[in-house]
Amino acid sequence: MLEINLTKHARKRLRERDIKLTQIKETVLGPDKWFYGEEEEINAIKDFGKRKLRVVYMPEPKSVKVITVMWL
Repeated sequence: MLEINLTKHARKRLRERDIKLTQIKETVLGPDKWFYGEEEEINAIKDFGKRKLRVVYMPEPKSVKVITVMWL
C-alpha cells in the first residue's frame, strides 16, 4: 500500500476544506486526469460528484508527499 505523507500546509487545507484522507488516496491512486506542475510536482484531479478534488504532490520512492489539496 502506498504511504501518503501530508505536509503541515496540506493537513491545514484538509481540515479547512473538509477533505477526507480517503478522497486524497483515491485521487492519487486513480485520478481522472493529471499533469506536471512547474517544479515537476504532480497535479491529480478526480471527480467526486458535484466537485473535483485537486491533489498536488511529489512522488517519493515508497510514498507520496502531498503539498496541498483543494476543491475545484
